[in-house]
Amino acid sequence: MKLRHLLAVVAAAAATVAGCAAASHLATVQPPRPTSAAGVPQATPIPAIVGKLPAWAGKPARQLGIDVDFYVYAPGEDVSGIAAADVAYARSLHANSLSVSFPFFTDGWRGDTVYGNGETPSPADLAIVAAAADRAGLYFSIRPLMDESSLHHKGGRTKWTPTHPAAWFASYEQFLKPYAEMAQGEHIPEFFTGAEFDRFNSSPYWAKLDAYLRRYYHGALAYANNWDIPIAKTVNTEQVTQTVDAYPPTSISSGASVAALTVKWDRYLSHKARGVVISEIGIAAQAGAYDRPFRLVWGGESLDPAIQERWFTAGCDSMVNEHGGGIYFWSVSFGQSLDSPPTLANPTAFVDGPGASAIAACFTRLS
Repeated sequence: MKLRHLLAVVAAAAATVAGCAAASHLATVQPPRPTSAAGVPQATPIPAIVGKLPAWAGKPARQLGIDVDFYVYAPGEDVSGIAAADVAYARSLHANSLSVSFPFFTDGWRGDTVYGNGETPSPADLAIVAAAADRAGLYFSIRPLMDESSLHHKGGRTKWTPTHPAAWFASYEQFLKPYAEMAQGEHIPEFFTGAEFDRFNSSPYWAKLDAYLRRYYHGALAYANNWDIPIAKTVNTEQVTQTVDAYPPTSISSGASVAALTVKWDRYLSHKARGVVISEIGIAAQAGAYDRPFRLVWGGESLDPAIQERWFTAGCDSMVNEHGGGIYFWSVSFGQSLDSPPTLANPTAFVDGPGASAIAACFTRLS
């Protein structure tokens, strides 16, 4: 594998990055219960852009992407070297897009304050990754992702809603501001405002947040919905692109064929807006995972990488069948080894395994 010589630059990265990042990411999901909030302050009018920036990177007709989870586990790590290796890996799979999620935290289930900590990459760190992606010709986006461990509750972000929405959104605005300013300065084409907040997706405070961010960032805003949220239009009334993190439960045997799985995927995606981008698709390489793709580890089950390979292939085929706008595979953890296939400790990993081969085949066919 020609990437192996690149891995020397990431040797200092923590070997446990992949497992730690994955453990904080997905939770059991359920239908949304939107929270309304009275007395939302009127959004400040967006000022005119002073001076024209260079044109934003063109969005591919179909985004063929890799998701990267960027947690900082080793202070002083070689961000530039790791970014170069991860970008090279994405290119080796024939990706044309890269999306980087970065964690933020809150003070428990009733917390109203949002903040970064030592695991949160700085805007400067993300700018380094953006530059590496730009040099490689990749469409690029960044996505803040609430770390579920900070909720201190068995329910994840999909089941959570702020106790005091006004306070939470005000804090969230301040957390995002330096990232929005960096994204504007670095000409990052797409900025996600949030991800997987099922129970308050419909809060009017999102429109206020959108208006606030547009003071500092003039590229495309996006929001990642969980798998079961209805998406009637790819762009909402605030001109925010709606994507889907797709983990649909699928009642089918572990030995099901790609064709049978594609039928299930087609049925699921047919209810989403035409042109929607699958911003995440992932699955554990273990028997039973088709029933709950959002479940990270299936205790007691042996590894079966073919599960992952067939799921990825079917998802790719269905995205084409249902005229989707693209697909991103979850995930590569920033700094992880790039030549380690799935393990029982991290069965959702796909690098250097059949899942990666399925991704490469998908992207090669659609390039």
